[in-house]
Amino acid sequence: MYFGLYDYSDNTDLDLAAICLKNIFIEKSNKKKFFCPLNSFEKDDIYDKISGQKIILKNTDWVIKDHYYWNKKYEANVHNYPLFAHDSLKSRIFIDDEDRLII
Repeated sequence: MYFGLYDYSDNTDLDLAAICLKNIFIEKSNKKKFFCPLNSFEKDDIYDKISGQKIILKNTDWVIKDHYYWNKKYEANVHNYPLFAHDSLKSRIFIDDEDRLII
């Protein structure tokens, strides 16, 4: 089974969109034959949880790592005890810092 892989030696250039996969399982006659949670992020040594067979992964970029390793997006100096609010519709953070509002 292949996802997002085009590995031909004829140098044909195809632009494949990035996809996020998680909890891949295959059933046959209501019996689970293959299951891979794809929840690692430190290595590409992944195994099917049913057969133990190694799964070959190439060019991975684990989405889960973004929840463990954060990148600084903004830094500000604030006074005393600022108030915080989150706008989930527009993914914004509001900081009420006494005499100024930081968005």
